[in-house]
Amino acid sequence: MGQHVANPLGRHAPPAKQTGVVLFIALIALVVMMLAAIALVRTTGIANIIAGNMAFKQAATQAGDAGIELALKALPTIVQNNLNTALTGQYSPTELMCTNASGTPTNCTGSQVPPIAWANVPCYDPQGNTCTSATAYQIQYFIDRLCTSSTLPVTDLQADCVIGTPTGTGSGKSGSVVFSGATLVYYRVTVKVQGPRNTVSYVQAWITD
Repeated sequence: MGQHVANPLGRHAPPAKQTGVVLFIALIALVVMMLAAIALVRTTGIANIIAGNMAFKQAATQAGDAGIELALKALPTIVQNNLNTALTGQYSPTELMCTNASGTPTNCTGSQVPPIAWANVPCYDPQGNTCTSATAYQIQYFIDRLCTSSTLPVTDLQADCVIGTPTGTGSGKSGSVVFSGATLVYYRVTVKVQGPRNTVSYVQAWITD
Protein backbone atom coordinates (compact mmCIF):
# COMPACT_ATOMS: atom_id res chain seq x y z
CA MET A 1 0.00 0.00 0.00
CA GLY A 2 1.22 3.53 -0.73
CA GLN A 3 2.05 5.80 2.07
CA HIS A 4 0.88 9.42 2.37
CA VAL A 5 3.64 11.73 3.34
CA ALA A 6 2.29 14.71 5.20
CA ASN A 7 3.61 18.18 4.69
CA PRO A 8 5.95 18.59 7.57
CA LEU A 9 4.98 22.25 7.94
CA GLY A 10 1.24 21.63 7.44
CA ARG A 11 0.96 24.23 4.62
CA HIS A 12 -0.19 24.14 0.99
CA ALA A 13 1.87 25.63 -1.84
CA PRO A 14 0.90 29.30 -2.48
CA PRO A 15 -0.96 30.12 -5.78
CA ALA A 16 0.94 31.80 -8.61
CA LYS A 17 1.02 35.62 -8.57
CA GLN A 18 -1.53 37.55 -10.74
CA THR A 19 0.27 40.13 -12.91
CA GLY A 20 -2.91 41.88 -14.36
CA VAL A 21 -1.84 41.56 -18.02
CA VAL A 22 -5.19 40.10 -19.12
CA LEU A 23 -7.09 42.97 -17.50
CA PHE A 24 -4.85 45.54 -19.20
CA ILE A 25 -5.40 43.95 -22.64
CA ALA A 26 -9.15 43.79 -22.05
CA LEU A 27 -9.24 47.51 -21.21
CA ILE A 28 -7.32 48.36 -24.38
CA ALA A 29 -9.72 46.26 -26.48
CA LEU A 30 -12.70 47.98 -24.83
CA VAL A 31 -11.27 51.43 -25.62
CA VAL A 32 -10.66 50.45 -29.26
CA MET A 33 -14.23 49.17 -29.59
CA MET A 34 -15.62 52.38 -28.11
CA LEU A 35 -13.60 54.53 -30.53
CA ALA A 36 -14.75 52.39 -33.46
CA ALA A 37 -18.38 52.77 -32.38
CA ILE A 38 -18.04 56.57 -32.09
CA ALA A 39 -16.41 56.77 -35.54
CA LEU A 40 -19.24 54.68 -37.03
CA VAL A 41 -21.91 56.92 -35.50
CA ARG A 42 -20.17 60.07 -36.77
CA THR A 43 -19.77 58.62 -40.26
CA THR A 44 -23.44 57.63 -40.38
CA GLY A 45 -24.49 61.10 -39.22
CA ILE A 46 -22.36 62.85 -41.85
CA ALA A 47 -23.72 60.56 -44.58
CA ASN A 48 -27.28 61.38 -43.53
CA ILE A 49 -26.54 65.11 -43.59
CA ILE A 50 -25.00 64.88 -47.08
CA ALA A 51 -27.95 62.85 -48.37
CA GLY A 52 -30.39 65.34 -46.86
CA ASN A 53 -28.59 68.32 -48.40
CA MET A 54 -28.58 66.65 -51.82
CA ALA A 55 -32.30 66.00 -51.51
CA PHE A 56 -32.94 69.66 -50.65
CA LYS A 57 -30.77 70.77 -53.57
CA GLN A 58 -32.65 68.50 -55.99
CA ALA A 59 -36.01 69.74 -54.70
CA ALA A 60 -34.87 73.35 -55.13
CA THR A 61 -33.81 72.66 -58.71
CA GLN A 62 -37.17 71.06 -59.44
CA ALA A 63 -38.91 74.09 -57.95
CA GLY A 64 -37.05 76.13 -60.58
CA ASP A 65 -39.37 74.61 -63.19
CA ALA A 66 -42.25 76.34 -61.43
CA GLY A 67 -40.35 79.62 -61.83
CA ILE A 68 -40.05 79.04 -65.58
CA GLU A 69 -43.81 78.43 -65.76
CA LEU A 70 -44.49 81.66 -63.85
CA ALA A 71 -42.27 83.59 -66.28
CA LEU A 72 -44.08 82.06 -69.26
CA LYS A 73 -47.40 83.27 -67.86
CA ALA A 74 -46.05 86.77 -67.20
CA LEU A 75 -44.29 87.27 -70.54
CA PRO A 76 -47.36 88.07 -72.73
CA THR A 77 -48.36 90.92 -70.42
CA ILE A 78 -44.80 92.26 -70.37
CA VAL A 79 -44.55 92.11 -74.17
CA GLN A 80 -47.87 93.89 -74.53
CA ASN A 81 -47.30 96.69 -72.02
CA ASN A 82 -43.57 97.07 -71.38
CA LEU A 83 -41.69 95.59 -74.32
CA ASN A 84 -39.11 98.39 -74.49
CA THR A 85 -39.27 99.53 -70.88
CA ALA A 86 -37.32 98.05 -67.99
CA LEU A 87 -39.36 96.77 -65.06
CA THR A 88 -37.45 96.83 -61.79
CA GLY A 89 -37.08 93.33 -60.45
CA GLN A 90 -38.91 91.71 -63.36
CA TYR A 91 -37.70 92.52 -66.87
CA SER A 92 -34.94 94.09 -68.96
CA PRO A 93 -35.63 94.98 -72.63
CA THR A 94 -31.95 94.33 -73.43
CA GLU A 95 -29.69 91.43 -72.60
CA LEU A 96 -27.82 91.36 -69.29
CA MET A 97 -24.48 91.01 -71.00
CA CYS A 98 -22.14 89.65 -68.33
CA THR A 99 -22.55 86.38 -66.48
CA ASN A 100 -20.55 84.55 -63.84
CA ALA A 101 -19.22 80.99 -64.09
CA SER A 102 -22.68 79.54 -63.41
CA GLY A 103 -24.32 81.65 -66.13
CA THR A 104 -26.11 84.00 -63.73
CA PRO A 105 -26.17 87.62 -64.97
CA THR A 106 -23.70 89.70 -63.00
CA ASN A 107 -22.17 93.17 -63.09
CA CYS A 108 -19.91 94.29 -65.91
CA THR A 109 -17.26 96.98 -65.65
CA GLY A 110 -18.57 99.98 -67.54
CA SER A 111 -21.75 98.19 -68.57
CA GLN A 112 -24.95 100.19 -68.94
CA VAL A 113 -27.02 97.12 -68.14
CA PRO A 114 -26.97 96.28 -64.41
CA PRO A 115 -27.07 92.74 -63.03
CA ILE A 116 -30.12 91.23 -61.41
CA ALA A 117 -30.85 92.89 -58.06
CA TRP A 118 -32.48 89.92 -56.35
CA ALA A 119 -33.51 92.05 -53.38
CA ASN A 120 -35.98 93.82 -55.70
CA VAL A 121 -37.32 90.69 -57.40
CA PRO A 122 -40.76 89.46 -56.23
CA CYS A 123 -40.86 86.12 -54.42
CA TYR A 124 -43.34 83.30 -55.01
CA ASP A 125 -44.00 79.79 -53.81
CA PRO A 126 -44.22 76.88 -56.31
CA GLN A 127 -47.97 77.53 -56.68
CA GLY A 128 -47.42 81.16 -57.69
CA ASN A 129 -48.53 82.71 -54.41
CA THR A 130 -46.56 85.53 -52.80
CA CYS A 131 -43.95 84.26 -50.35
CA THR A 132 -44.65 84.21 -46.64
CA SER A 133 -42.49 83.31 -43.66
CA ALA A 134 -43.74 79.72 -44.01
CA THR A 135 -42.72 79.34 -47.67
CA ALA A 136 -40.23 76.48 -47.83
CA TYR A 137 -39.04 77.07 -51.40
CA GLN A 138 -38.89 80.74 -52.37
CA ILE A 139 -38.89 81.33 -56.13
CA GLN A 140 -37.71 84.47 -57.90
CA TYR A 141 -37.44 84.95 -61.65
CA PHE A 142 -36.11 87.66 -63.95
CA ILE A 143 -36.60 87.99 -67.71
CA ASP A 144 -34.20 89.74 -70.07
CA ARG A 145 -34.78 90.09 -73.80
CA LEU A 146 -31.82 88.81 -75.80
CA CYS A 147 -31.28 92.04 -77.70
CA THR A 148 -28.01 93.99 -77.61
CA SER A 149 -29.18 97.29 -79.06
CA SER A 150 -27.85 100.37 -77.22
CA THR A 151 -30.98 102.35 -78.03
CA LEU A 152 -34.64 101.68 -77.39
CA PRO A 153 -36.98 100.79 -78.87
CA VAL A 154 -35.20 98.05 -80.79
CA THR A 155 -36.03 98.52 -84.46
CA ASP A 156 -33.76 95.99 -86.17
CA LEU A 157 -34.57 92.61 -84.67
CA GLN A 158 -32.50 90.79 -87.27
CA ALA A 159 -29.32 92.68 -86.36
CA ASP A 160 -29.74 93.26 -82.64
CA CYS A 161 -31.63 90.27 -81.21
CA VAL A 162 -31.44 86.52 -80.93
CA ILE A 163 -34.34 85.45 -83.10
CA GLY A 164 -35.93 82.45 -84.70
CA THR A 165 -38.16 82.30 -87.77
CA PRO A 166 -40.42 79.26 -87.61
CA THR A 167 -41.96 77.97 -90.80
CA GLY A 168 -45.63 77.13 -90.85
CA THR A 169 -47.13 74.27 -92.81
CA GLY A 170 -49.79 74.13 -95.47
CA SER A 171 -52.75 71.81 -95.65
CA GLY A 172 -50.57 68.85 -96.49
CA LYS A 173 -51.88 68.62 -100.07
CA SER A 174 -49.52 68.72 -102.98
CA GLY A 175 -48.82 72.30 -104.02
CA SER A 176 -50.34 73.80 -100.87
CA VAL A 177 -49.00 77.16 -99.69
CA VAL A 178 -46.41 77.14 -96.91
CA PHE A 179 -46.76 80.10 -94.58
CA SER A 180 -43.80 81.68 -92.83
CA GLY A 181 -44.29 82.39 -89.17
CA ALA A 182 -43.62 85.74 -87.53
CA THR A 183 -40.11 86.47 -86.27
CA LEU A 184 -39.71 85.21 -82.71
CA VAL A 185 -37.48 87.04 -80.27
CA TYR A 186 -35.89 84.99 -77.52
CA TYR A 187 -35.94 85.89 -73.87
CA ARG A 188 -33.80 84.48 -71.10
CA VAL A 189 -35.40 83.53 -67.79
CA THR A 190 -33.14 83.27 -64.76
CA VAL A 191 -34.76 81.61 -61.75
CA LYS A 192 -33.38 81.66 -58.23
CA VAL A 193 -34.76 79.22 -55.67
CA GLN A 194 -33.97 79.38 -51.96
CA GLY A 195 -34.83 76.35 -49.86
CA PRO A 196 -34.21 74.82 -46.42
CA ARG A 197 -30.69 74.76 -44.92
CA ASN A 198 -29.66 77.79 -47.00
CA THR A 199 -30.05 75.80 -50.22
CA VAL A 200 -29.79 78.04 -53.31
CA SER A 201 -30.35 76.83 -56.86
CA TYR A 202 -30.34 78.68 -60.19
CA VAL A 203 -32.19 77.57 -63.33
CA GLN A 204 -32.19 79.22 -66.75
CA ALA A 205 -34.27 78.77 -69.88
CA TRP A 206 -34.84 80.52 -73.19
CA ILE A 207 -38.42 81.27 -74.10
CA THR A 208 -40.17 83.15 -76.88
CA ASP A 209 -43.19 85.38 -77.04
